[in-house]
Amino acid sequence: MMASELEAALPPITNVGRQPVNYGHPPSARYGKLSEKIRRTAPSEFQCSVFCGGKKCKYDSANWHKEDMAINGIYSHWITNDILAMARPNTETIEK
Repeated sequence: MMASELEAALPPITNVGRQPVNYGHPPSARYGKLSEKIRRTAPSEFQCSVFCGGKKCKYDSANWHKEDMAINGIYSHWITNDILAMARPNTETIEK
């Protein structure tokens, strides 16, 4: 989909919070140098516990309403006929 097609398909939003929306341009990182270094070097279990809450993360679960699971057991939604948005499954969900 071309950027102009994407802009035509989406509602006319100019800002999300204080950040301007630039359709068709890659997003920029909002991480500082220290947190980026931790993300690149720390084990994934540590990253999850520090940055998203680990077991307290609302997406670290398989208990979802049926309408919130395009894939059973994973928080997921079809965005278009070809694009699926989903939370990364945790190790426990993958092993099941």
